Amino acid sequence: SAPPLEPAPPAAGLRRRRRHATTPAPPARPLAAPLSAARAARLWANLLQYALDLGDWSGAYAATLSVPGADAQNAALRRLVAALCEPGDVRGGAAALVRLPLGPDRLPTVVRALEGRAAAAPVDAVPNPSTMLHALHVARGAPGEAAAAVLRHARRLGEAVASAAARA
Repeated sequence: SAPPLEPAPPAAGLRRRRRHATTPAPPARPLAAPLSAARAARLWANLLQYALDLGDWSGAYAATLSVPGADAQNAALRRLVAALCEPGDVRGGAAALVRLPLGPDRLPTVVRALEGRAAAAPVDAVPNPSTMLHALHVARGAPGEAAAAVLRHARRLGEAVASAAARA
């Protein structure tokens, strides 16, 4: 068998540096500069808009929840409601609204947005924000609020019928 090999002596002028356990590693360089709050909010808003354009309601809701800041998040929720109530939309916005996992902190914002849309929308709008509001309350187990939403819509229908009869 061959004799054991000994380590080669260091080259002239070169010394081995020993790294001790107490010597910290050099800091890692960031891959990109951190985003400013305004830029991050703009990027999430863009992602929200892309999801809304595609009719990806769960993706849009996830983007809404990711928008930094409570005020910006509420604005994004209102934008989501507006897209769900888009007149003539056949992408299933009304059914998607009922399935969204709205917590008690977000539900009032969505209800206010739907109530505003229901008051401003034509009584024969499709999808109808009033019926969407009714369905949301029913799905949340709030029959009193659901009945109130239907009653407001019935009164608006009655006013529309009376107005049409007066013109005829």
